[in-house]
Amino acid sequence: MSLLNRTKTKRFIIQKVKATRPGWDCTRVSDKAIEQIESWLRYKLARMVHSHPSNGKTFKEVQL
Repeated sequence: MSLLNRTKTKRFIIQKVKATRPGWDCTRVSDKAIEQIESWLRYKLARMVHSHPSNGKTFKEVQL
């Protein structure tokens, strides 16, 4: 199960590149890049869950 909306993630990356890197005509995002972002997100979420205190019923921000 993917945690990312691949289309919106790719669109965001391309828009960000156009806004911040005007000399680079980036029009595509590789599947490998999306997989790398997904892997990083899963890792960060796993660390957050592990570091979260076991009190209350709400998952809140955690300082890592």
